Amino acid sequence: MAKDQFKAKTKEVALTTRFTVLPLIDKGDQYLCVDANFQFLMVTKARLEEYENLALPEVVNDALHEQAVQAARVFLPSDSKQVDRLRQLLKTKGPEGFEAELQKILG
Repeated sequence: MAKDQFKAKTKEVALTTRFTVLPLIDKGDQYLCVDANFQFLMVTKARLEEYENLALPEVVNDALHEQAVQAARVFLPSDSKQVDRLRQLLKTKGPEGFEAELQKILG
């Protein structure tokens, strides 16, 4: 009972539907995006425009998903705890301030 009083009460925000992504940072002809499972992906602008109202293949197709995850890792911290911190920020606050927090962690 005592441990419950210290439990942080945070509400997770649904950023996307199950088969879509949320573009976070413009990286030239691609965007660093996050999906509904808070996985970071690199997706081309052309692909986002093409699938604006449809499920992205990078979310549904396992091979494309793995490629997108690997491409996104270049722009993220190598420490998994810091990546988890970014995910938690997205879950609780949404995309507001994401780029600034990423720069702070990388910088």
